[in-house]
Amino acid sequence: MPDLLQDSRIIRTTELAARLGVNRATLWRWQKSGHFPNPIVLGQGATRPVCGWRENDVAAWIANRPTLER
Repeated sequence: MPDLLQDSRIIRTTELAARLGVNRATLWRWQKSGHFPNPIVLGQGATRPVCGWRENDVAAWIANRPTLER
């Protein structure tokens, strides 16, 4: 049986960028170009929505990325 808490964990933009070793703008650029999962809206901030990504969506994206052959 899947761990429902693990499946529902949300990773915020800053944490996700640090995990992937990119800046936040890169995440948004990937998402806008269709190369990265869409975030989910967690709430409305003062100037923009507060968003995050489901951890299992990001893990699936990482698992399905093509590998670089040398």
